[in-house]
Amino acid sequence: MKRISRLLSVVFTLVACLFTTTAHAEGLEPSAMTIYRIESVSNGKFLSNGDNVNNDARIVFANNNASSAGQEWALYSTDVDGVIILVNPTSGKALDMAPGVGYPVQWNYEPANPNQQFKLIEVEPDVYKLANAANPYQYLAAASNGYPMMSTSYSGNAILFRFHDTGKRQALPPTSGKTFVISNVANKEVFTAPEGSGLADYVYSKPYVEGDEGQMWKISSGKDALIFTVHSCDLSLDMFLNGDRTPLLYTKDTENYNQNVYAEEVGDGTFRLYGIYENTKYYLKSVAGQQLVATADKGGDETKFFFTEVPAPLGDYWENQQIFEENKEAAHATFIPYTSTAAMKEDANYKLPWLTPEKADYLSLNGTWKFNFVKDPSARPKEDTFWGDDVDVSAWDDIDVPSCWEMKGYDLPLYVNVEYAFHNNPPYVANKVEGVGDNPVGSYRRTFTLPEGWDAKNVFLHFDGLYSAAFVWVNGKYVGYTQGGNNDHEFDISAHVRTGENNICVQVFRWSDASYLEGQDMFHMSGLHRDVYLYATPKTFVRDHYITSTLNSTYNGGSMNVALEVDNRTAVAASKSIEAELIAPDGTVVATKSVNVDLNEGAKVKECNILFDGLSSLQAWTAETPNLYTVVVRQKDADGNEEMVFSTKYGFRHVEIKNGVVLINGQRVYFKGVNNQDTHPLHGRAIDMATMLKDVELMKQANINTVRTSHYPRQAKMYAMFDYYGLYVMDEADVECHKSWSEMKKNSISNDPTWQAQYVDRTVRMVYRDRNHPSVVFWSLGNESGVGVNFDATYSAVKALDSRPVHYEGYSNENSANNTDFDSKMYPNLSYTQSHCTNSIGGEPFFLCEYAHAMGNAVGNLQDYWDIIEGSKYGIGGCIWDWVDQSIYDPQAIKNGQLEKNGFPHYTSGYDYPGPHQGNFVNNGIITADRAWTAKLTEVKKVYQYVKFTYSNGNLTIKNKYNFINLNEFTLRYAVLCDGNVVDEGNVEMPSVAPGATKAVQLGVATELESGKEYMLNLELLKKDAEIWCEEGYPMATEQFVLQARTSLAAAPQSSEILTVDKSNGISVTNDNISFKLDAQGFVTEWIANGVQVIEPGKYPIYSNIRWIENESPYGEHVFGDNSASINSATVTSALSGDGKTCNITVNVQHGKCPYVITYTVYSSGVVDMKVDYSPKTNALRRVGLDMLFPAGYENLEYYAKGPWENYIDRQTGSFLGRYTTTVDDMFEMYAHPQSHGNRMALRDFTLWNPENGNAIKIETEGEVSFSLSHYDQTQYLVPELHPWDLKKDDVVYATFDYMQRGIGNGSCGPGTEYKYYCPYSPVSHKLRISTINGEETGIENVGIGACGVEYDATSQQVRFYGLPADAEVTVVNFGGVQVGKAAAAGGEATVALSAQPKAPYIAIIRSGNNVRSHRFIKW
Repeated sequence: MKRISRLLSVVFTLVACLFTTTAHAEGLEPSAMTIYRIESVSNGKFLSNGDNVNNDARIVFANNNASSAGQEWALYSTDVDGVIILVNPTSGKALDMAPGVGYPVQWNYEPANPNQQFKLIEVEPDVYKLANAANPYQYLAAASNGYPMMSTSYSGNAILFRFHDTGKRQALPPTSGKTFVISNVANKEVFTAPEGSGLADYVYSKPYVEGDEGQMWKISSGKDALIFTVHSCDLSLDMFLNGDRTPLLYTKDTENYNQNVYAEEVGDGTFRLYGIYENTKYYLKSVAGQQLVATADKGGDETKFFFTEVPAPLGDYWENQQIFEENKEAAHATFIPYTSTAAMKEDANYKLPWLTPEKADYLSLNGTWKFNFVKDPSARPKEDTFWGDDVDVSAWDDIDVPSCWEMKGYDLPLYVNVEYAFHNNPPYVANKVEGVGDNPVGSYRRTFTLPEGWDAKNVFLHFDGLYSAAFVWVNGKYVGYTQGGNNDHEFDISAHVRTGENNICVQVFRWSDASYLEGQDMFHMSGLHRDVYLYATPKTFVRDHYITSTLNSTYNGGSMNVALEVDNRTAVAASKSIEAELIAPDGTVVATKSVNVDLNEGAKVKECNILFDGLSSLQAWTAETPNLYTVVVRQKDADGNEEMVFSTKYGFRHVEIKNGVVLINGQRVYFKGVNNQDTHPLHGRAIDMATMLKDVELMKQANINTVRTSHYPRQAKMYAMFDYYGLYVMDEADVECHKSWSEMKKNSISNDPTWQAQYVDRTVRMVYRDRNHPSVVFWSLGNESGVGVNFDATYSAVKALDSRPVHYEGYSNENSANNTDFDSKMYPNLSYTQSHCTNSIGGEPFFLCEYAHAMGNAVGNLQDYWDIIEGSKYGIGGCIWDWVDQSIYDPQAIKNGQLEKNGFPHYTSGYDYPGPHQGNFVNNGIITADRAWTAKLTEVKKVYQYVKFTYSNGNLTIKNKYNFINLNEFTLRYAVLCDGNVVDEGNVEMPSVAPGATKAVQLGVATELESGKEYMLNLELLKKDAEIWCEEGYPMATEQFVLQARTSLAAAPQSSEILTVDKSNGISVTNDNISFKLDAQGFVTEWIANGVQVIEPGKYPIYSNIRWIENESPYGEHVFGDNSASINSATVTSALSGDGKTCNITVNVQHGKCPYVITYTVYSSGVVDMKVDYSPKTNALRRVGLDMLFPAGYENLEYYAKGPWENYIDRQTGSFLGRYTTTVDDMFEMYAHPQSHGNRMALRDFTLWNPENGNAIKIETEGEVSFSLSHYDQTQYLVPELHPWDLKKDDVVYATFDYMQRGIGNGSCGPGTEYKYYCPYSPVSHKLRISTINGEETGIENVGIGACGVEYDATSQQVRFYGLPADAEVTVVNFGGVQVGKAAAAGGEATVALSAQPKAPYIAIIRSGNNVRSHRFIKW
């Protein structure tokens, strides 16, 4: 098994002899390096430069020759923590991997050259692997041709080297990546930045004071030489050569020749230090107690210096990209150890691995911790008040773990995207946000009791994640340091724990250099936001396991290998038996095999494999068929007793790229995905298990099959859910330096080798942890971080670890196929998508890593994308941005228990906290923050469905678009609608339809189609059997077909009464049935029909282009468009028919954008036809339609249109024509930023009722009409910083009637509305017929609402149905058809509890006999 090591074991076995630091009363001694001879374990020969001192000398193996200087090697450190360079002391040149040459050579020592950088990986005492630091799975090897070479294919002794101490020492030079005290030979004083030094202050010679950070100088690479930076103030030594040559402190600048210091070895471990100015060398000179000077005179001992390495102060760790962990365990696959098989199988975690273990050698540290918060690191508590063993912190606050401290009222959550909350000056994190501390620090402390028997075991402390850096102590002893918000952090605390009570202290920094890699588009928060726990193992134990399989051509047989790493960190001789058992999904044991592992004294690691050959009758894993096997690993002692047991769920499946597409188990799969964030409105980034499960269930219900873990790994437990439920996963590394990349381009930190180790570490930790999960089908190297050498290294590292395809959009953005196996694009338009689906970069699969930006009222033209992708040459799918809104409750409101405001959730967004932010750009979900299904998700479910229906001339065919499921697992339900009402329905057993096949299905519909009526056929494909994520009968696919199209409006009814026309003041048309009056501009001043007021007098009806959705405001801007409706002028004419029963009134309106003509036909019966002819002057209109205003009191609505959720010209595939009921209140859509909403297309008719008096307004249509009704004037939405709870609700009803609204597109981030969904640029018309019902005259209440009322009660959180027929049954579903409650009528009433459901709209389906009614209501 290949492994990356941070040289941890080397620290203990080599550093003691590599670097020696001794303090003396009169000063310090120079540190020294051991000189080694390096022997190949394979051939017994030694690495040598052939005693050649020239560049390009080939490195060879030579016979042992103690007198050969060419066989001597010193280990130089580098800027990258744990990485060394092999330097021959005689030639002064380094061993260079020389990939361009093809074999190692020696070359000038270059500290920043990645071709010279190696990582040492200890195998046993004095025996190491030499790994390429940029590709840690490429090793220096003894090739079969007898020469050294770099290779990923050699293993065993061929890549092992034994280090022999020659007994020689070499003075340690000023080495990049180290911290030194710099002493003068003459006076023994040291370089000093006196206390309080700052910019432009001088550097002095002063006596050495132990621990003085003003005397500790960090060495890093400059342009041509070295930069000396003092730890006390992070300023660099500047020789001021172009001034008075008195060195001072200045901001680090690697290009500045004044700061580039050259070291010239003098001998006896001493060096002269100089800078170059105008071709002259100027040497640093020390005068006791005085300022340093730079002089052209070499002088004597006063210009000689020696270097003593000292530990870097802890205070520097969080602003040093080369120090991102200390004493941290190397990565490994997730496992939970048990003492016995019986205990393991009794634990619920055995079946459902996301559950908290109860019978394992496991101790959760979640719960209440003591907590201290300070705004600045300088104020953080230290040993005497915090981590000391006996410190009393009982007076501190309590805090929950896991949690984000901002959500607990400490500091502020910050929404940051593209920008950083600190100045972009890596690795430093100087805050630039007002109202937030310089770098807040949270100090956590708690106690725990060590479980019985653990004192004889290894005890590990595990963090699932933390933001963003932390130091750890146990019982007053320093344990280690770590960084990384979303990677695992693990420490061996065996040496620090004791029997009985223990204490653990964790000090967390909000920002660190790691924050430069955590610039994701999200609310940024801090603290221990994921699980914390302990686990225990035997002293010798299976530390890691990697399960792989090879399947046959039919994917039902093959082999499985379990690669094991046995850890023997105590180096005591041991013999173990390791057993692996494969258990089928039904619990049957398939096979058991074992291997004996013998470890000699001193051996710390042993790798072994357990191979299962000849496996047959395997049930393959896919997202559609998530068959999970169990692999049990047992460790037994020499007597055969179980010591440790763990299990891993494993799925047999094969992923490959072939001919430019992705095959899973040989089938081309389309990835119908979403990007997903960790977010919760109450808990911020600390997402709980129930919410994880809710997300997964909703995805499965919505036909989503893929999750991109944007832009960081999830907790391990969520991958167990992905495996179990069946979702494909693009596992993405926690890497996004968006600001650095967008500002610096190819000079960003992605192309800075000093960051390379941190990039690689984050990525390979993800791979090690997650590579046993069958759900993980792709790796992703990160997001929006440009390109550079660090991605070269991470790509190579991942490829060396695992065979899965690797994704990284950054290279596709550069039109390159390097370091990525996909042509990936964010937010392409349809033209780009078509082009790359046909001709991708490098012939790679084309993937939309982000598309359909779902901010607010969004997800336009989704069907168009998939019409292109499916069946294309290279298209494989994409992931919508994104899954869930990231709104949060205001933390102070949480503390005060005020989660609602004015009837709405008290959600906050980016603009509620200090910037830099992009306002509401944090809310891009296709579900709401509290996981409510939306109209957007319903559209996604429809577009993503796996069945294609075709209906023509009474013939239905169904195509199975699943890859692995037969459609006989479903039932087909049909319903025939006549003018929106169900008149026939039934179920049909589905025949066998294999994946990819198409088959005709007989419905047996016998409905006779009456002339003059509109008939529709609705189809639903229902799950026959319940799944863990859905109930029996859940609809997975739907479609609607026209059986008979609607006809034009019939002739309007007339009465015998004559109309009277008066033109004295505008135009008035009256009789006993109607009073219809217009002013001179054509606006209605009175409209009363049959005693019912139709519209409010005022500037109505009027053409309006007012519509604002966030898709019309790119990147969080606010391009509101028109904010009022007005006309230029109008003429009004009228003509009374000869019989006096009809009056035509023509209102000809001049308008700058869309002139229009309204022709009113007033009938003596009180009915009025409104024919509207529009003549748009531009295609840039948002609407072609009218605004109207209905009187207060009109609340209940029945309509025949597309519904029951909002729909638009480019988001309507999931909305079907039907007859629905609701209320005006309940047509509201809960967007985080209020915006135009509620449109319903294809209106045939609606009836709007006043429940108090039974009066109603009825509208019938001819032509294209869409409508919306609301109690909110939408001009309110035209405010940048707006929440639903800011809105003013009116009693009147604001109505829109449009020929067309422009499509909603994806313009909040990406392409705007596609041209074909623009409003027309040519004359169009439609007709509204308006009539009334007088409730007092008819004596009927709630006519059109059916015989029952529907009311939601917020106090009891129940929806109540009353006036039900005796046989009525009520089912409440969300917008996806998921049943949330059901009840039968009792005494004419029924109630359904919704306390467990989020605040959102729901559909109540009321059935009685053959009658079906669908009613939309909102849980407010």
